[in-house]
Amino acid sequence: MLDKKTNNKISDDNNKAKVCISAVGDNLSSALDPRFGRSSYFLIVNNSGKLIKAIKNTGVEAMRGAGISAAQIIAQEKCSVVITGNIGPNAFMVLNTAGIQVFQATFGMTAQQAFEQYKEGGLTEAKQAMPCQPGFGPGAGQGRGLGQGQVQGRGLGQGMGPGRSMSPGQGRGMGRGSGQGQGQGRGRGRR
Repeated sequence: MLDKKTNNKISDDNNKAKVCISAVGDNLSSALDPRFGRSSYFLIVNNSGKLIKAIKNTGVEAMRGAGISAAQIIAQEKCSVVITGNIGPNAFMVLNTAGIQVFQATFGMTAQQAFEQYKEGGLTEAKQAMPCQPGFGPGAGQGRGLGQGQVQGRGLGQGMGPGRSMSPGQGRGMGRGSGQGQGQGRGRGRR
């Protein structure tokens, strides 16, 4: 059987061809996860669409290198195809070097639907990385400064407050405060 889009031969041998689908859950009715490196699960299916295993992505919370780690897991599983929404350049390079084809599925479908579209030749093979748009945006910060005054002196304070943002970005606020104080003294004298 030939893939309509790529003219690549799709093996009918269920034991040889493994397909990895990025998903938010551990079964084929789960939604496709559009982020390869930060996908919650990798569903490994055979060429007829039967779920072989679901792998929980341990690198989902990594600060850096989540895509590379994910690609290495898939390469160790000996998958020949990855179906995902988006994939970063480093993960794409690892998969490409391992000879694994990457197909892009659209957001909003289940893992099962993505696999069926792949089998029908309805998915486009990625020839380069398709990174997600970063979730950074302008953040507005709030800060509050507190100053302390001393008798006939000046006080300066610095404060940092949690940032608030209307976008998925993060804000950081800083504030300065100054204060002046005057002292009043009461004293008792001796008689």
